[in-house]
Amino acid sequence: MRRFITIPRVFAACFSTITAALVCMTGLPCADDYRGKWRGHGNLGLAYQHQGRLVEAKEQYQIAIAKNPSFAQAYLNLGTVLQIENRYLDAEAVYLRAAECDPNLPAIYHDLGSLYVQMGRFEEAVTEFHKSISLGGYIAESHNNAGYALANIGKHDEAIREFKAALVANPQYWQAAANIKKLQNL
Repeated sequence: MRRFITIPRVFAACFSTITAALVCMTGLPCADDYRGKWRGHGNLGLAYQHQGRLVEAKEQYQIAIAKNPSFAQAYLNLGTVLQIENRYLDAEAVYLRAAECDPNLPAIYHDLGSLYVQMGRFEEAVTEFHKSISLGGYIAESHNNAGYALANIGKHDEAIREFKAALVANPQYWQAAANIKKLQNL
C-alpha cells in the first residue's frame, strides 16, 4: 500500500519547506502529485530563497515557469531574487510578466513599488502601491511605502496622509508613526 503525504501536513508536521518540496520531487508519492510539476519547483525555489541560496532558487523558479508559463507566483518570487541581486531592470520585467499572468495579485504591485523606490522612480512607486491597496493587499505597508516615496519627491502633505492611512489600517504600525514625526520635524 502506498502512503500519501499531503503538503500541508508535511508543513504542519514541522518539516522544513525544502524537505517538503524535495519529498514531492523525489520518489515518495504525494497526495497532490507535485513530483516534477511546477508547484513543487516553485515551493523548492521558495525554500532555497529563504535559506539565502539564490542561485538554486532562481533555477527552480525558472523550471516552474518553463513548466507553467502563467505561474504568477514563480515570476513574483524570481523578481524578488533579481531585486536582491540588484538586477533591477530584469526584476521589473519579471514583475510585469507576473502582473500579466495574474493582475489581481496585490503582492506584485507592492513588490514592484518597492523596486521603483530602489530605482528612484518614486511617482511610479506610488502608483504601484496604490494598485496593491486597491486589491486589498499589504494595506498598511503600501500606504507607508507610498508615503516614503512621496516624501522623497517633496510631497510632504501627501506623504503624511499616506502615513496616517497606514496607521488607520494598522494602529500598531510604528514605522508610519515614526515617519510622520520625521516629516513634522523638518
